Amino acid sequence: MQGTRDIFEDVWGGLGQVYAAGEPDAEALTADLGNRWVAYHASIKAFPSCASSHRMIQLAERGLVPEQLDLDSISRIVITLSPLVADMCGETRMSRLETFRQRQLSIPYGIALTLTQGSMTFDGLFAQPSAETTLAALLEKTEVVVDESILSAHGEGTVSVHSGSRVEAFTTDSVADPRCNITSIEQVLDKAEGMLRSVAMEERFEPLLQLANAPGTALAAPFFARI
Repeated sequence: MQGTRDIFEDVWGGLGQVYAAGEPDAEALTADLGNRWVAYHASIKAFPSCASSHRMIQLAERGLVPEQLDLDSISRIVITLSPLVADMCGETRMSRLETFRQRQLSIPYGIALTLTQGSMTFDGLFAQPSAETTLAALLEKTEVVVDESILSAHGEGTVSVHSGSRVEAFTTDSVADPRCNITSIEQVLDKAEGMLRSVAMEERFEPLLQLANAPGTALAAPFFARI
Protein backbone atom coordinates (compact mmCIF):
# COMPACT_ATOMS: atom_id res chain seq x y z
CA MET A 1 0.00 0.00 0.00
CA GLN A 2 1.34 3.42 -0.95
CA GLY A 3 0.65 6.64 0.91
CA THR A 4 2.10 9.86 2.23
CA ARG A 5 5.30 9.52 4.26
CA ASP A 6 4.28 12.12 6.85
CA ILE A 7 0.88 10.70 7.79
CA PHE A 8 1.68 11.00 11.52
CA GLU A 9 3.66 14.26 11.57
CA ASP A 10 2.06 16.44 8.87
CA VAL A 11 0.84 19.77 10.26
CA TRP A 12 -2.50 19.61 8.43
CA GLY A 13 -4.05 16.16 8.82
CA GLY A 14 -1.20 14.34 10.54
CA LEU A 15 -2.60 11.99 13.18
CA GLY A 16 -0.13 13.09 15.84
CA GLN A 17 -0.57 16.81 15.19
CA VAL A 18 -4.36 16.69 15.02
CA TYR A 19 -5.17 14.30 17.86
CA ALA A 20 -2.17 14.49 20.18
CA ALA A 21 -0.34 17.71 19.45
CA GLY A 22 2.65 18.05 21.77
CA GLU A 23 2.28 14.64 23.40
CA PRO A 24 1.81 11.88 20.80
CA ASP A 25 1.85 8.30 22.08
CA ALA A 26 3.43 6.02 19.45
CA GLU A 27 2.40 2.87 21.35
CA ALA A 28 -1.26 3.81 21.00
CA LEU A 29 -0.98 3.32 17.23
CA THR A 30 -0.60 -0.45 17.66
CA ALA A 31 -2.57 -0.95 20.87
CA ASP A 32 -5.00 -3.90 20.58
CA LEU A 33 -3.83 -4.40 17.00
CA GLY A 34 -5.94 -6.94 15.13
CA ASN A 35 -8.82 -6.78 17.59
CA ARG A 36 -10.03 -3.17 17.53
CA TRP A 37 -11.11 -1.93 14.09
CA VAL A 38 -11.32 1.86 13.98
CA ALA A 39 -12.59 1.68 10.37
CA TYR A 40 -16.02 0.72 11.72
CA HIS A 41 -16.33 4.22 13.16
CA ALA A 42 -15.13 6.09 10.07
CA SER A 43 -17.15 7.98 7.48
CA ILE A 44 -16.51 8.30 3.77
CA LYS A 45 -16.02 11.83 2.51
CA ALA A 46 -18.29 12.82 -0.35
CA PHE A 47 -15.77 15.21 -1.93
CA PRO A 48 -12.04 14.81 -2.69
CA SER A 49 -11.08 17.55 -0.25
CA CYS A 50 -10.33 18.31 3.38
CA ALA A 51 -13.24 17.33 5.64
CA SER A 52 -13.36 20.88 6.97
CA SER A 53 -14.30 22.07 3.47
CA HIS A 54 -17.22 19.69 2.97
CA ARG A 55 -19.86 21.81 4.62
CA MET A 56 -19.12 24.83 2.43
CA ILE A 57 -18.85 22.80 -0.78
CA GLN A 58 -22.12 21.10 0.06
CA LEU A 59 -23.78 24.49 0.39
CA ALA A 60 -22.63 25.48 -3.08
CA GLU A 61 -23.63 22.13 -4.58
CA ARG A 62 -27.12 22.10 -3.10
CA GLY A 63 -28.05 25.73 -3.33
CA LEU A 64 -25.95 27.36 -6.04
CA VAL A 65 -26.00 25.18 -9.14
CA PRO A 66 -24.97 26.67 -12.51
CA GLU A 67 -28.49 26.27 -13.95
CA GLN A 68 -29.82 28.69 -11.33
CA LEU A 69 -26.99 31.19 -11.24
CA ASP A 70 -25.35 33.26 -13.96
CA LEU A 71 -21.65 33.10 -13.11
CA ASP A 72 -20.93 36.35 -14.96
CA SER A 73 -23.43 38.19 -12.77
CA ILE A 74 -21.67 37.23 -9.52
CA SER A 75 -20.14 40.32 -7.98
CA ARG A 76 -18.98 38.89 -4.66
CA ILE A 77 -18.67 35.62 -2.74
CA VAL A 78 -18.29 35.80 1.05
CA ILE A 79 -17.26 32.73 3.07
CA THR A 80 -17.41 32.92 6.87
CA LEU A 81 -15.16 30.43 8.70
CA SER A 82 -13.60 29.76 12.09
CA PRO A 83 -10.01 31.01 12.60
CA LEU A 84 -8.61 27.46 12.35
CA VAL A 85 -10.44 26.54 9.13
CA ALA A 86 -9.79 29.93 7.55
CA ASP A 87 -6.05 29.50 8.18
CA MET A 88 -6.03 25.93 6.88
CA CYS A 89 -8.54 26.11 4.02
CA GLY A 90 -9.10 29.78 3.21
CA GLU A 91 -6.68 30.38 0.34
CA THR A 92 -8.19 32.53 -2.45
CA ARG A 93 -5.11 33.32 -4.55
CA MET A 94 -4.89 31.21 -7.71
CA SER A 95 -1.11 31.64 -7.68
CA ARG A 96 -1.05 29.72 -4.38
CA LEU A 97 -3.27 26.93 -5.73
CA GLU A 98 -0.99 25.28 -8.24
CA THR A 99 -0.77 21.77 -6.78
CA PHE A 100 -3.38 19.06 -6.29
CA ARG A 101 -3.10 19.18 -2.50
CA GLN A 102 -3.31 22.98 -2.34
CA ARG A 103 -6.56 22.89 -4.29
CA GLN A 104 -7.96 20.12 -2.12
CA LEU A 105 -7.38 22.30 0.94
CA SER A 106 -8.95 25.47 -0.45
CA ILE A 107 -12.62 26.04 0.36
CA PRO A 108 -12.80 29.03 -2.05
CA TYR A 109 -11.43 26.84 -4.86
CA GLY A 110 -13.90 24.07 -4.00
CA ILE A 111 -16.81 26.48 -4.14
CA ALA A 112 -15.60 28.07 -7.39
CA LEU A 113 -15.22 24.60 -8.90
CA THR A 114 -18.70 23.59 -7.76
CA LEU A 115 -20.23 26.75 -9.20
CA THR A 116 -18.63 26.13 -12.58
CA GLN A 117 -19.26 22.40 -12.96
CA GLY A 118 -22.01 21.57 -10.46
CA SER A 119 -19.84 19.52 -8.07
CA MET A 120 -16.30 19.09 -6.81
CA THR A 121 -14.61 16.14 -8.50
CA PHE A 122 -11.09 14.78 -8.93
CA ASP A 123 -11.14 15.85 -12.56
CA GLY A 124 -11.79 19.43 -11.45
CA LEU A 125 -8.65 19.44 -9.35
CA PHE A 126 -6.76 18.99 -12.61
CA ALA A 127 -8.67 21.82 -14.31
CA GLN A 128 -7.99 22.48 -17.98
CA PRO A 129 -6.67 25.92 -19.06
CA SER A 130 -10.10 26.82 -20.45
CA ALA A 131 -11.61 26.40 -16.99
CA GLU A 132 -8.76 28.11 -15.16
CA THR A 133 -9.86 31.56 -16.34
CA THR A 134 -13.37 31.15 -14.93
CA LEU A 135 -12.07 29.72 -11.64
CA ALA A 136 -9.53 32.53 -11.26
CA ALA A 137 -12.23 35.14 -11.89
CA LEU A 138 -14.47 33.67 -9.18
CA LEU A 139 -11.57 33.47 -6.73
CA GLU A 140 -10.82 37.14 -7.28
CA LYS A 141 -14.38 37.93 -6.20
CA THR A 142 -14.14 35.71 -3.10
CA GLU A 143 -13.58 37.04 0.41
CA VAL A 144 -12.94 34.89 3.48
CA VAL A 145 -14.23 36.38 6.75
CA VAL A 146 -12.92 35.03 10.06
CA ASP A 147 -15.51 34.65 12.79
CA GLU A 148 -13.83 34.34 16.20
CA SER A 149 -17.05 32.98 17.73
CA ILE A 150 -16.85 29.79 15.63
CA LEU A 151 -14.70 27.28 17.47
CA SER A 152 -15.30 24.12 15.43
CA ALA A 153 -12.92 22.61 12.87
CA HIS A 154 -15.78 21.07 10.86
CA GLY A 155 -16.33 24.08 8.61
CA GLU A 156 -19.32 25.72 10.27
CA GLY A 157 -20.15 29.08 8.78
CA THR A 158 -21.96 30.56 5.82
CA VAL A 159 -21.55 31.07 2.11
CA SER A 160 -23.19 34.13 0.57
CA VAL A 161 -23.16 34.86 -3.14
CA HIS A 162 -24.01 38.35 -4.35
CA SER A 163 -25.48 38.25 -7.84
CA GLY A 164 -26.95 41.54 -9.01
CA SER A 165 -29.49 42.58 -6.38
CA ARG A 166 -29.83 39.01 -5.13
CA VAL A 167 -27.96 37.51 -2.19
CA GLU A 168 -27.98 33.78 -1.49
CA ALA A 169 -26.78 32.56 1.92
CA PHE A 170 -26.62 28.97 3.12
CA THR A 171 -25.63 26.85 6.10
CA THR A 172 -26.29 23.18 6.86
CA ASP A 173 -24.82 19.97 8.33
CA SER A 174 -21.68 18.54 6.80
CA VAL A 175 -21.79 15.31 4.80
CA ALA A 176 -18.31 14.51 6.12
CA ASP A 177 -19.34 14.57 9.79
CA PRO A 178 -19.53 10.94 11.09
CA ARG A 179 -22.47 11.97 13.26
CA CYS A 180 -24.62 12.76 10.21
CA ASN A 181 -22.93 10.87 7.39
CA ILE A 182 -25.36 10.89 4.47
CA THR A 183 -22.92 9.98 1.73
CA SER A 184 -24.83 7.66 -0.61
CA ILE A 185 -23.34 4.51 -2.11
CA GLU A 186 -23.65 6.18 -5.53
CA GLN A 187 -21.48 9.08 -4.32
CA VAL A 188 -18.94 6.65 -2.90
CA LEU A 189 -18.71 4.71 -6.16
CA ASP A 190 -18.51 7.86 -8.28
CA LYS A 191 -15.73 9.18 -6.06
CA ALA A 192 -13.79 5.90 -6.19
CA GLU A 193 -14.07 5.72 -9.98
CA GLY A 194 -12.96 9.34 -10.32
CA MET A 195 -9.97 8.78 -8.05
CA LEU A 196 -8.81 5.79 -10.07
CA ARG A 197 -9.42 7.57 -13.37
CA SER A 198 -7.36 10.57 -12.22
CA VAL A 199 -4.30 8.33 -11.85
CA ALA A 200 -5.02 6.27 -15.00
CA MET A 201 -6.11 3.20 -13.05
CA GLU A 202 -9.79 3.09 -13.98
CA GLU A 203 -9.41 -0.57 -15.02
CA ARG A 204 -9.14 -1.42 -11.30
CA PHE A 205 -12.60 -0.04 -10.50
CA GLU A 206 -14.59 -3.15 -11.43
CA PRO A 207 -12.31 -5.59 -9.52
CA LEU A 208 -12.54 -3.36 -6.42
CA LEU A 209 -16.31 -3.17 -6.77
CA GLN A 210 -16.52 -6.95 -7.00
CA LEU A 211 -14.33 -7.26 -3.89
CA ALA A 212 -16.55 -4.85 -1.93
CA ASN A 213 -19.64 -6.89 -2.87
CA ALA A 214 -18.03 -10.30 -2.33
CA PRO A 215 -19.55 -12.60 0.33
CA GLY A 216 -17.52 -12.84 3.49
CA THR A 217 -15.88 -9.40 3.37
CA ALA A 218 -16.25 -9.11 7.13
CA LEU A 219 -14.39 -5.84 7.50
CA ALA A 220 -16.11 -4.04 4.63
CA ALA A 221 -19.68 -5.15 5.31
CA PRO A 222 -20.40 -3.13 8.51
CA PHE A 223 -18.55 -0.16 7.03
CA PHE A 224 -20.61 -0.04 3.83
CA ALA A 225 -23.80 -0.81 5.72
CA ARG A 226 -23.60 2.66 7.29
CA ILE A 227 -24.00 4.30 3.90
